[in-house]
Amino acid sequence: LVGRLRGSVLLLGPLLARTRRAHIAPPGGDFPARRTISTHTEALQALGARERHGPDHVLEAPDGLKPASMYLYEASVTGTETALLAAASAPGVTEIRHAATEPHVVELCEFLTKMGATVTGIGSSKLRIEGISRLRGASHKLGGDYIEAGSWAVVGAITGGEIAIEGCREEDI
Repeated sequence: LVGRLRGSVLLLGPLLARTRRAHIAPPGGDFPARRTISTHTEALQALGARERHGPDHVLEAPDGLKPASMYLYEASVTGTETALLAAASAPGVTEIRHAATEPHVVELCEFLTKMGATVTGIGSSKLRIEGISRLRGASHKLGGDYIEAGSWAVVGAITGGEIAIEGCREEDI
């Protein structure tokens, strides 16, 4: 199933943090056609992971993940999220420069903060994460999808009708 989902790449950071090894099939979705996971693997390597080459993605961090300062060559949303998820479980301070700033990333930062990590620079392209060895459970209500809300707004404009869009944060649109 992992091979069919683009979002499956987000498992790499937490798996490495928890088990010091991650092995997943190449992610599906639109990765094979026009995307790579190089931003993800480079971020994890900056945190101390080593990649073993082969048809699947196998990363190891036998000594655990270590805090680092990194520059993401692509301001990828999921690449930034992979770096955040791994850094939150690497005790110490990690800095991510050229981070994506989309609402999805902001919400993940807010959630990781509730789980015990300290994240500053939320909403900017420079994030600072103070990771801890074990995150705690937390509850978080997701905001609405700003892309879907925008799509419905366009439908309302094209049809000349009235439409009420709820559940999405105004500042995300």
